[in-house]
Amino acid sequence: MILLISLFTLAQTAFADGDGKNYVLKDGNPAAMLQSGKTASVKFDYSQLKIVDINGSLVPFNQWVNQYSKAEKANWQKKFPQQRGKAESAFVREFNHESNGMILQRNAKNADYKMVVKVLAIDWGMGQPDYDGVSLTKRLTLGDDAEIEGYCTCEIQLINNRTNATEAVISCHCDGDGYSPIQMLQDFYKDMADDLPEYAQYIRGNATLLGAMDY
Repeated sequence: MILLISLFTLAQTAFADGDGKNYVLKDGNPAAMLQSGKTASVKFDYSQLKIVDINGSLVPFNQWVNQYSKAEKANWQKKFPQQRGKAESAFVREFNHESNGMILQRNAKNADYKMVVKVLAIDWGMGQPDYDGVSLTKRLTLGDDAEIEGYCTCEIQLINNRTNATEAVISCHCDGDGYSPIQMLQDFYKDMADDLPEYAQYIRGNATLLGAMDY
């Protein structure tokens, strides 16, 4: 009986859009995302990040970077921390564009909530892509066929700054494509940000079925 209830609950808290994206509520309640006037600071955590290598295995980012030549390794180590901020800003803009409730703010000190995005796994589709991605010649010659495809998996925590309680933990997975890793990262983040308010609405719509949800 307990197993049946658990499977039913998982089915009701899982959400997939049929386009390579799915979300699962692992714990808590994301209702705060729907509350007008609430704000949240955003922190991206890459400490557990693993990358799919040329053999199809997930390896820690630093280990993955060591597979490159000295010049390309230096390129990744220097540029990736600098430019991933563009993807993070895209996440914030897209969430705020789609949200009718909570508003995200970068580096906000007095926000009601903190959203922690733990980036757990990335597949850039080519095992060892150059940082600058597909060459301009291939882009002009092959067009969309030159794009590389991959995926990103994250865990998103929503923390109440007043009580320090973690109110929701959401597992997110989305596919994406692009001509370069940074372009793909922006695609991943924008897709997740676009879906999160909708996912919170989906959970609220299933609250009567779950019973345990308290709005």
